[in-house]
Amino acid sequence: MVETPLSQKLGYWLLYICIACGIVVIQLLPLQLSPIRLFSELRLGFPLSGQSLPSLTASIRSWLTPDILLAITCAWIMRRPDYVPVILVGVIFLLADLLLQRPPGLYAVIVILGTEFLRTRAFELRNGFFIAEYLTVAAVIYMIGLLYFFACSITMIVRPDFLLLFIQSMTTVALYPLVTFVSRAVFGIYHIGPGGGDEARGRL
Repeated sequence: MVETPLSQKLGYWLLYICIACGIVVIQLLPLQLSPIRLFSELRLGFPLSGQSLPSLTASIRSWLTPDILLAITCAWIMRRPDYVPVILVGVIFLLADLLLQRPPGLYAVIVILGTEFLRTRAFELRNGFFIAEYLTVAAVIYMIGLLYFFACSITMIVRPDFLLLFIQSMTTVALYPLVTFVSRAVFGIYHIGPGGGDEARGRL
């Protein structure tokens, strides 16, 4: 079995950290500088005033956008589990909880449960069709959303709007094929082969 060099693993660990930090920073941008607002102004042809649907715009930025960090984490675990160890996933999502003002550790724990299930299925699904992987990941993403909603309800934490949370899960699932393509084409992350190396086959 071909062992992945430690230097290569470290490189991808750092890459994952940088990508995660970039995603969180974008989510922390002031409302006036958020990509959604800038895109809306470009499409409308005029700037949105400070009084223009502030609560709706904030909700769109928070919930109607896909959880890109979750999609990337799932895609990388399905291809190279050693590039996203569970400790790294836990630390990244815990920091995201703190910075994005979510209940500290709650979403992180639920994500770990979901991604660890995917980790156990990664080798089993590597030789199958992409649709099998896609359906498995989609089920996990929806389950993460449901568990987060119910956990917030049971623990008396202010719970997110169920419909908006469902829409976020749906957009995350819709984005997943693109994330897998970019992971392969840009970052060179392929399905791990039977001998431990990357597969060179034309799969997502």
